[in-house]
Amino acid sequence: MEDNKMMDFLIQMNDNINKRFDNIENDIKDMKSEVKSIDKRLTKVELFNEEINSNTKLALEGISMNKEINERQHKEIIDNINSKTDVIKDAVEDLSIDIEFIKQKEYKNEQNIFKLNRKIL
Repeated sequence: MEDNKMMDFLIQMNDNINKRFDNIENDIKDMKSEVKSIDKRLTKVELFNEEINSNTKLALEGISMNKEINERQHKEIIDNINSKTDVIKDAVEDLSIDIEFIKQKEYKNEQNIFKLNRKIL
């Protein structure tokens, strides 16, 4: 009888161990499935990250090209303004000389008129 109890106990223990191993195997299968799912999502994230990096690179290249274009156009505008400023400066200097000449002529004319008036009177 005692042998039967012992045998029953061992069988029960074996059954319990088998159930635990089955549970562990099921847990491992579930984990493998989750790891596969995580791997798929990670692959998608990596592809998305590569796309973001590529787009960022393109955007930076575009910004750099625009910066170069803006700097070149800015220089062209400044050069154009400077050349026009030089023309205006020369014109103002010429007008200033002309005005001075006219003032001198006017002064001489007034002197001559004054002298004529003196002679007439």
